[in-house]
Amino acid sequence: MSRNIFIETNAICPVCKNQFVLKYPNPKLYVAAGREADQRVTGYNWAQGMKTDEIPHYYAVLQCPQCLFADFRENLENPRPGPKENKLYEARRNLDFKNVVVLKKLRRLVSEEKMDLKSALSLHMSAVFSALLPSKEFIDQNKLGRLYLRLSWLYRELTGDTAEPEEFQIEQQAASASLEKLFKITEGMQSTINGMAGDIVEMKKTASIRSSEVGLEWDSEKNPYFAVANSLEHKLKEIQTLMEMLENSVNKDKKGDLKKPAELDISAIFANEETQQQLNEVASKWNDFPYSENYCLRRAIEAFDVSYKTEDAERSTEQSLAIVNLIVKLYLKVGDPNSALEYVTQMLKNGSREKQSLQTRLNQAKHSQNLSTFDEKNIMRKIATITTSVNQAMELRETILEMLFNKSKEKIASILKDNAEKSTEEQQAAIIAAGFSEGFIPYLRDRGAFKRDEESRKGWFSKKK
Repeated sequence: MSRNIFIETNAICPVCKNQFVLKYPNPKLYVAAGREADQRVTGYNWAQGMKTDEIPHYYAVLQCPQCLFADFRENLENPRPGPKENKLYEARRNLDFKNVVVLKKLRRLVSEEKMDLKSALSLHMSAVFSALLPSKEFIDQNKLGRLYLRLSWLYRELTGDTAEPEEFQIEQQAASASLEKLFKITEGMQSTINGMAGDIVEMKKTASIRSSEVGLEWDSEKNPYFAVANSLEHKLKEIQTLMEMLENSVNKDKKGDLKKPAELDISAIFANEETQQQLNEVASKWNDFPYSENYCLRRAIEAFDVSYKTEDAERSTEQSLAIVNLIVKLYLKVGDPNSALEYVTQMLKNGSREKQSLQTRLNQAKHSQNLSTFDEKNIMRKIATITTSVNQAMELRETILEMLFNKSKEKIASILKDNAEKSTEEQQAAIIAAGFSEGFIPYLRDRGAFKRDEESRKGWFSKKK
């Protein structure tokens, strides 16, 4: 290689204040030649016909060689401390020895000579480990999602499974009697709790009347009804919180998020025995060790989801729609089209609402003649961007619906057969209870799936092909 493709710049670690050199390929010398659906770069075009085997996205995460704090390169090169960043740096400074060992073991996998795939994998793992150190409310979920996503790319490259599927695949999970029973028990418990909530409200109302009849002030310490009512309300809130946790656990289980391998088989992807041993040692000390591409993709979805719902204040509409679009594609990548459908439906609602708001603002400003040429162009640009996103979402939604229907014909037909004598509402409820998204119901309704008359339903599978 005759030309130096690297940039070398001094950086000061935001954690330990150590000065070190950041080295990475010059972004001006290459462009992405192609990307997969989840944005993984499939190749690079280098300037002036340059030939190199360097992979720029391996350098996305770098590390302080002294304290081993790892982060995205731009965050080390140009730190911008804020509440979350400060909590992250503080958590790293206060890290106990047991967890420092994790970073040290991962560092041993980093080559000092060349940024290879193993080195990049190790650095990204270190960055994920670091990002998870603060308490939950101070974790930068958008950053965490990006780290998990990039780590999934590296696992994909490591296993060699980089071919894009011809069509979206749905994961087929073996039916579990215990999981289905747990789901039904949870539904029954929730129904009971909802009934209890109504009973407590009625009890308080009646007890208040009775208290007046016997001359007791309702909120008096001497009123036993008041004490019991307060205690019941408090206990019910605790039960409702626990039920929410139980429902979340069951839903995660149904999606396969709770299922982990009995043992971490690093040997399946790392041929080097020393590397296998080191990573197995790391996994033994890190409960949430990111052990596979699929695991990383699901954690990326989870982080992006939280970010979209709680970190949205400073984002533009275009940025928010882009996150939702990425979440949809990741759900499809891991074979969860029902969740993808829910998200793309939300994307359509948000985009359409924002587009209408901008159009109204534009029309009102034009009517009052209180709109500069710059502001008009800016609003029209935003409307055009949102329109493009909404149109893409509509196309993606149609693709998901068709795919979901074609992959699930037999299951849907079986559910409808079992509920043939029930009302349309009950049939729809049965479809949803079987794990399908509510957004799938209008699609089935358009096909005449819920008509109770068998003759009118005949041939509904063949419609809208």
